[in-house]
Amino acid sequence: MLVFCLCFYLLHGTNNSAKNAHVLKPHLYDTLYPVIYNALATSNGEYAFRTIPAKTLKVKLIPNLETRAKMKLHKIDHIIGVHQFFLDHDLVSGFVHPFTKNMFDKLQSTQFVLKFTSTDKNKMIGNIGYIRKSQLTKGDTLGKNIAYFRQWRLSEIDYKVEKGIVYIHANPCNFNKRCACPESKLTGNMRQIPLWQKTEIGVQPLNKFNAFGRENGGTVALIWEYNHEIFFQDIHSSWSEILERAIEVSKKYRTDPSIAISDAGPLAYKLKANRNYELNVSAIDALAPSGKRFGAGYGYIQGNNK
Repeated sequence: MLVFCLCFYLLHGTNNSAKNAHVLKPHLYDTLYPVIYNALATSNGEYAFRTIPAKTLKVKLIPNLETRAKMKLHKIDHIIGVHQFFLDHDLVSGFVHPFTKNMFDKLQSTQFVLKFTSTDKNKMIGNIGYIRKSQLTKGDTLGKNIAYFRQWRLSEIDYKVEKGIVYIHANPCNFNKRCACPESKLTGNMRQIPLWQKTEIGVQPLNKFNAFGRENGGTVALIWEYNHEIFFQDIHSSWSEILERAIEVSKKYRTDPSIAISDAGPLAYKLKANRNYELNVSAIDALAPSGKRFGAGYGYIQGNNK
């Protein structure tokens, strides 16, 4: 259903200094509940989106390439698209790369993890939500029903507001020297946030980060607690849209939301299924052609959040 949106689901974008970047247009949307897509695709066919804020939503898991081959799985059906890729782990096969396990072990007890609760016999359809690491029970296992996300609280992002204008600190990306990445106030490998943009380095107005495309923007899960309940919202868009939404959440719910990122770089690219809610796995394989490590994730099931 195409809808015109003027306020809550607005995606911003007025400046496009990056070559071949796509500036989000705040007018036309394609709503496939619980996902709201920007109806205008980038030049390579990618759509920005955000989900409704929720405590739980129903998804279908997507296995990695090696597992899909073993299952002889040629298409993923009953999904709207690919909405998150996991960072080197797979909730279908149980594979977890040691790199991911090491980062998961370093999570603080108050930080968030994604929990998947299966609702079908094949254990590929179920509900996702977020809990704090301290809430894990004996049966919760990374790669089985728990997924890891890198995360930064909004208060840890190196930004400031002056005369109503948001400024962000950016430095050259460690993983893509052509781009700049926002910085956090943390040290070590958590200082740089893997959301890139082709722009100048240094302190920049946030509207310098409003382009969206293959080397601009990325995918996050915003996570916050309100009245002792944990809410989340997936956003695939420009860095300016992501940070503006995080600031909006902080003001509306008087909280310090977490900006959580699973896989990034080329796997920040997301795929939209056809109108029959089917997605050919060859499109995923083209993004993530390596066996166990890449290509696992999830997609939302249209119209079903129970």
